[in-house]
Amino acid sequence: MRLSKNVTSLIVSGAFILVFANEAYAYLDLGSGSYILQLIMATLFGILFTLKMYWRKIKNLFANFFHIKIERDD
Repeated sequence: MRLSKNVTSLIVSGAFILVFANEAYAYLDLGSGSYILQLIMATLFGILFTLKMYWRKIKNLFANFFHIKIERDD
């Protein structure tokens, strides 16, 4: 599949602009660090909650893989 000359020139132009861009002098808001920390913590707690919900299935999967008998704790 060949790209048209217009699409190819657009991709090359975009890459050229990204590679040779000048300094941005952008402003980073003070609340941005707090927001990033919240995202990291939410991701961590989401992963931990998912592991908690599926812990029995994960434990049984490894037990079956290593041929270990697990006592039920109901």
